[in-house]
Amino acid sequence: VPAPEEGAFGPTEVAARLRLGLEPLVGYEHVPGWRIIAQGHTVVTEHVERWTWESGETVDLPFVSIHELEGDKITRWWDYWDLGTLMNAAPASWVEHIMVGYK
Repeated sequence: VPAPEEGAFGPTEVAARLRLGLEPLVGYEHVPGWRIIAQGHTVVTEHVERWTWESGETVDLPFVSIHELEGDKITRWWDYWDLGTLMNAAPASWVEHIMVGYK
């Protein structure tokens, strides 16, 4: 998990953290055709997100996500991805924006 922070907890923090990185994008696409594995209350997905910034930079960012469920709620969501892939593609303005944080 590349994020240096301890993570986001609860619906408000999760939504704020997602907005921080994704709102500045002009394009966001979840690329279909990858794997989904489920066992008991755990779901693992392998997927690619295509991010596009207004300045024209684009990155295909591979993820593995693990979700733990209780009923119809996600109680734990952990993403594994390569920080270098993102940072090598992202414009400096976006990097400066996310460094401010969501809190």
